[in-house]
Formats: sequence, structure tokens, C-alpha cells
Amino acid sequence: MGIDPVVLFFVFGLLAGLVKSELKLPPALYDTLSIVLLLAIGLHGGVELAEQASAALLGQSLLVLLLGIVLPVIAFGLLRGLRFDRINAAAVAAHYGSVSAGTFAVVVAYLAAREAFFESYMPLFVAILEIPAILVGILLAKGVSKDTDWKELGREIFLGKSIMLLLGGLVIGVVAGKE
Repeated sequence: MGIDPVVLFFVFGLLAGLVKSELKLPPALYDTLSIVLLLAIGLHGGVELAEQASAALLGQSLLVLLLGIVLPVIAFGLLRGLRFDRINAAAVAAHYGSVSAGTFAVVVAYLAAREAFFESYMPLFVAILEIPAILVGILLAKGVSKDTDWKELGREIFLGKSIMLLLGGLVIGVVAGKE
């Protein structure tokens, strides 16, 4: 049994970065891949939500959502304690609240290659974690004060590319279902 190519590409990318290779994706390709990946995560999560909607899944989803909020807040506090500036602490903290779609894809490929069982609705949790992590990250970076323009902040958060793609894919997946 060989190693899955997705895992090998992940390792290749990691090694290229470690040796400071000049290998970089062109910006247009990177943007395209990001769009496709975010839509695919949302779509897959929505399909699984349509297929397996239940009170148990709702409870698990709410716990995942709570983790997506709490983890960045804790990380932000720790990073500020380590003297990170507000913007960098918020950016790193948001990463701790979300899941790397690339890492998720590698883990899924690895588990599938080994025929290991995992719940098919895990992509739903990836989509659920991304949304609060981005929201909390932006709020932590900008800070909240009495002068906060909530309308503009809400517009920036909910109409930003990442959230729109994830939510759009999620809704389309729920509506379209498995077919």
C-alpha cells in the first residue's frame, strides 16, 4: 500500500517551504484554488447537513461553533501576553479557531487510503469552524469600542469572500442535497 498522492503533495509543499524554494503559485491560480476549495468545503458540509440533519448533529455543530469562538479568544489573550501586536495576535488566533482546508484534505485522503472510518459530516464542521474564526479574528483585530461602525463591520465580515463562499456553498449543498 503506497502513500496517497495528496499526502505526498502536502509533504512536497512543506519541504519546498522549509528549504526556501522559489516555488510559488501564481496569484491568479492561488485565488482560483482558494475559491474552489472554500466552495467545495461549504458544499460538502451542506450536503452532509441535508443528509444527516438531526438533533445530535445540531448539538455537535453548536459545540464546534462554540470552540470556533472560544479558541481564538484564548489564543489572542495568550499571544497578547507574549507581546504580539493586536493585528498579528488576532491573525494567529483566528488560525487556531479554524481548520486548514489543505490539512483537512490530507487527513481525509490519509484515512481513506487506510480504509479508516470517520463520520461523513466532518466537512460540515470544517465550514462551521471557519466562519466564527474569521469573524472573531476580524473583531479581535479591529477591536470594539463605542465608535465601532457595526453596519460596516457586519458588511466586511459577512460579505467578505471567505464567508460568502463558505455560506454560499453550505446553503447550496443543503438545498441541492446529495444529487
